Amino acid sequence: NGNDPKYPNAAAGCTSWHTVVSGDGCWAIENAAGVPSGTLQRLNSGLDANCSNLWLGYAYCV
Repeated sequence: NGNDPKYPNAAAGCTSWHTVVSGDGCWAIENAAGVPSGTLQRLNSGLDANCSNLWLGYAYCV
C-alpha cells in the first residue's frame, strides 16, 4: 500500500516495499518477496539480526 509510512532508514531509491503485519519476521518477509536471506537487514539499516525490532504498519524495502 503506497499510503503506509516508510521505514526511515530504508535504502534510497527503493522500488519494492513490504508493509509489516502482525506475525511478520525477516524470513517470512524475504520469502514472500522472493529475496535472499539477509536482504531486509541490508536494505533497512538499524534492523537487528533477529528482526525483533520491526515496526508494525511500516513499509520496509525488499
